[in-house]
Amino acid sequence: MVTRLENIILNPITCKKIKGLTGMEIEDVLKDITVLHNFNLPPNISWMRAVNRKESESCLENLTKWANQNSPKKVSAGGSLGEWVYRTRKNIFKYEYPEGFEKPDGTKPDIIMSLSPNAAQDKSRWRIPAEFPCCPTKLTETPLQDYFENLKQGKIFSKTKQYSSSVLETALHEDMIIVKGESREINAIKPWSLCTISFENNLFVHRVYMTCFRKESADKFFLVLQGRENEWTGGTVFDELC
Repeated sequence: MVTRLENIILNPITCKKIKGLTGMEIEDVLKDITVLHNFNLPPNISWMRAVNRKESESCLENLTKWANQNSPKKVSAGGSLGEWVYRTRKNIFKYEYPEGFEKPDGTKPDIIMSLSPNAAQDKSRWRIPAEFPCCPTKLTETPLQDYFENLKQGKIFSKTKQYSSSVLETALHEDMIIVKGESREINAIKPWSLCTISFENNLFVHRVYMTCFRKESADKFFLVLQGRENEWTGGTVFDELC
């Protein structure tokens, strides 16, 4: 689940639009976000005027530190630096790592504990620990089936203080649940998402497969994840070209 400002920073098309409107690079805009009050911004990015100076300075500081690292954090395939970019150094999360996911070399796994009981998530694409309201609190002999039955259309799938998403459509395919979700935030740049849920070491492990600019992209890859790509008749979708 990506947030709006980090998408602005990483999206070269939108950055070019901002530069065309202001004559400034995105780094200079972040140094003084109030300059945007003087410009007539397009509706899809007009919300940036509400970002305060402290948030923009923290964002720029973390981006600069990230860029200057010897081994910088990788940008995910979905084009997101992760929501860590908004946080001051003292507020970066201390992750709780579950047992049973240790790597052979003894390094920390990508799997971290979520905020809901019995839930974990892959932090390589999902850095902020999230709540999963539909996640079963009691484990039975059919854990995935139980979770699948809880995921009704319109229910909240995941949430943090920064974002939340609702269930659009689900599928139980082999050993995983596939969730097509929609952001509940107004003017989200990538409103649609595809996530998978597997049951590993007595935990429901949530992974982000991709986030999408357009719903048709989520529709296509919802089929692809089920091995039903031959049912898609819409050809190449926008998010395949990004």
